[in-house]
Amino acid sequence: AERFALDNKSKRITLTDTATHSTLSYVDTPTGAFVLSVDTPEEYRGQGGASRLMDTLKQKFNTIWLDADSSDDGELSQQQLIAWYTKRGFVSIDGNKMKFSKAI
Repeated sequence: AERFALDNKSKRITLTDTATHSTLSYVDTPTGAFVLSVDTPEEYRGQGGASRLMDTLKQKFNTIWLDADSSDDGELSQQQLIAWYTKRGFVSIDGNKMKFSKAI
């Protein structure tokens, strides 16, 4: 199975959508980006901020990994969250683990 690896040299990078205060945090790994978190304040949800940040990351990396785990305070259920990522080109590779691969 394909895997990604984080090491002590991996640095957390956070992108921010200023219009919606959405944030996307990730680390750059040898096998692509690994998304640590995506967050949008409740009052700005549904305005496309998280989607714009994900699009930015997809332009920068050929491969993106993530664990689709909904947080307790998240607006989306686990099923809705997986559907959100699937709509954006991610595929499930093992339970909640998902991967985006750019066609090259």
